Amino acid sequence: MVKGYGDTHAQGEKNYEAIMAALPALRGKTDAALRLKKLREAALADDTGEKLARALADEGANRPAGALANGPV
Repeated sequence: MVKGYGDTHAQGEKNYEAIMAALPALRGKTDAALRLKKLREAALADDTGEKLARALADEGANRPAGALANGPV
């Protein structure tokens, strides 16, 4: 997920951190691996992070503190 440099790298790091923050919400679910895969795919799906934001909301995962309103995390 984290690749490139500059803004691309920064966005990848934010996406990674958001997914790691969502892990407690997935813990104990029988399909946690599939849900994690869907979050990863959403993170890689667009440059804006909108798909990841929607996927995180679907999982009931909150955005980390300091997240931008228009960013994925």
